[in-house]
Amino acid sequence: MINARDLVGRRVLAARRAEKWVSGVSARSRAEESLKRLGVALCDDVARHSGRTLAPMAPPRPPVITSAYDLIELPRAELLTLCGQLRVSAPRELRARALQLCDVDAVLAGLAVSYARVNDVAVVASLVAVGHRAGVSAGAMREAESYLLDQQHDDGYFGLLAAERALVGVCEIRPALLRLTVDVVWAFAEAQLAGQTTDG
Repeated sequence: MINARDLVGRRVLAARRAEKWVSGVSARSRAEESLKRLGVALCDDVARHSGRTLAPMAPPRPPVITSAYDLIELPRAELLTLCGQLRVSAPRELRARALQLCDVDAVLAGLAVSYARVNDVAVVASLVAVGHRAGVSAGAMREAESYLLDQQHDDGYFGLLAAERALVGVCEIRPALLRLTVDVVWAFAEAQLAGQTTDG
């Protein structure tokens, strides 16, 4: 298994490669342009260990979850929606709530690895981001994060082209790959920020 120091180095290299790809994407809408800017900022955060893009985020309160085991039963779409809400929640409050849930580290990490086994990069990235934001131990998330790192293509984007095309069901895959790449780099940025919080 990959050790923590190697993981940080791989994150930085992956972010630099992803930034080149994201910067070269031609945005076709305002939403894509905003996503592209977010992606570049997150890549820069990971490469420089700055955490600037994620640090100020703290809009809504995290949704109420009564048991970590409830996450296992959620359909994919609902899990992605929930993760989207959780990863923009105030980190301190999210961590406090996560501490109240039994086995949250094991459930989030196990769920991420389970989705990795079926090559669902989007869900794995969301779970890794939420796990780190919620204060789950870095060791618990290491296998899922290592899986994400292995999904980077030589061009710099993330994803399994055929698998992602099947999931999004569209002819034009570039916008889906942009979103997926930003989601993966977001997970890395959360991991970097969590490491800074626990280390320093």
